[in-house]
Amino acid sequence: MTRRVGARDYGSIVLWYWCNLYPDGLRYAQEQDAIVIAEQRDDVLLIRDVLAPEQFELGTFLPRIASRPASELEFGFTPERIWPAATLHRQETENAMFVRGMQARSALPFKFPMLAQT
Repeated sequence: MTRRVGARDYGSIVLWYWCNLYPDGLRYAQEQDAIVIAEQRDDVLLIRDVLAPEQFELGTFLPRIASRPASELEFGFTPERIWPAATLHRQETENAMFVRGMQARSALPFKFPMLAQT
């Protein structure tokens, strides 16, 4: 769901996270054939990943994800295509990512999908 830096074909890694860390976190949006991996901590709704064949309006699906009202959304990936109004709240500097041979694609901040990380 990004044009900046993303991942592809990481289904086996998502499966590991689902089984080990987020067993209750998957929600299926049948109309879009999409899977949303999310959890809620107090008034923060954490959208860990969205797996969908096409872009869709995430906002219409949020009421089915949230267990209670949320005042903040946090994404585990760069959401510029699925949530264009998202802004950088804090920058993580602890996780270094090294990619051999990749040219800098964007000066804009990005979040490599957390469920694609090993």
